[in-house]
Amino acid sequence: MRYSGFRIDDRRVMSFTFRLAATCAALTLAGCATSLADAPLIPAKLLSCPKPVYPRSSLRNEEKGTVTLALLIGPDGLVHETRLQRSSGYRDLDRATVASLSECKFAPATRGGTPVESWNPIQYVWSLK
Repeated sequence: MRYSGFRIDDRRVMSFTFRLAATCAALTLAGCATSLADAPLIPAKLLSCPKPVYPRSSLRNEEKGTVTLALLIGPDGLVHETRLQRSSGYRDLDRATVASLSECKFAPATRGGTPVESWNPIQYVWSLK
C-alpha cells in the first residue's frame, strides 16, 4: 500500500493500531478508577427509623441521657453494623437505642454516583417529658 510516497506495511499498521487501542483502554480504565476514588463522598441520608421505646426500668428510675452510635450503612441502605460511641450512662437506654436505630433505613452514601458503604454517626436523646 502506498500513501503520499511512503510504503506502509498493513501488518505493522494493524499491530500498532491494536497496541495503541490497548494502551488507550488501559489509560481510560486507570483514569476511571482514579476519578472514582477521588470523587467526593455524598453521605447517607436517613429515610425512616423506628422511635426507641423507653425501657420501663429507665422510666421508673428517671434515667435520661444522650446515646451516640456509629452505624455502618451498606450500599443497600440497611444498617450492617452498630457501634456504641458514647454511652448515656445507663445500660438499658443504650441497649434500647442500639436495638431501635439498627432498624433504620437510609439512602446510601454515594461516590461518583455509585452506592458505597459508609460509617455514619447518629445521636438519640432520652428525656422525660
